[in-house]
Amino acid sequence: MRSKWFLIAAVVLASVVPVSAQYGRPAIAKGVNLEQKLNSPVPLDLVFRDENGQAVPLRTYFGDKPVILEMVYFTCPSLCPMSIHESVVSLKRVALVPGLDYNVLVVSFDPHDTPQLAAQKKAEYEKQFGRSGFNSGFHFLTGTEDNIAKLGAATGFGFRYDDPTKQFIHAAGIMVATPDGKMS
Repeated sequence: MRSKWFLIAAVVLASVVPVSAQYGRPAIAKGVNLEQKLNSPVPLDLVFRDENGQAVPLRTYFGDKPVILEMVYFTCPSLCPMSIHESVVSLKRVALVPGLDYNVLVVSFDPHDTPQLAAQKKAEYEKQFGRSGFNSGFHFLTGTEDNIAKLGAATGFGFRYDDPTKQFIHAAGIMVATPDGKMS
């Protein structure tokens, strides 16, 4: 089990580009961070809608395997699609099987995103993954503004809507949680 954790953590870390080390932080991103909250609990009772429109508490995906959490918004014009693509490509190279050895939660932080859009994105990335286990191991979720804010705060994921650009200003990264729902 420990080797499974190590392998997942290594893949996740290898796929994240240290953006702050390459470029200065733009003023528009002030106050938007990705903060490590090691050992903090994920609020497992929060309810989201899966790509089929079913209401599911986050605890549905926890209990017996680690969970990779990626917060994005499905209409993002640049950073989110790149982030999901890199996650999918990186996890494709791992011998572990999604749904069997780990789960991936791709959660939209845009309360206007719909389960239908989540289903479209899931189908798009399933083609890129091209291996078994994607359908049972990758879950694309949408939620209410309140539950999204609670999940972001609990996991250290910062974002905000910017009216002048009509886009979200947000961090990018992948988080890993233990099977019992603690940030790792």
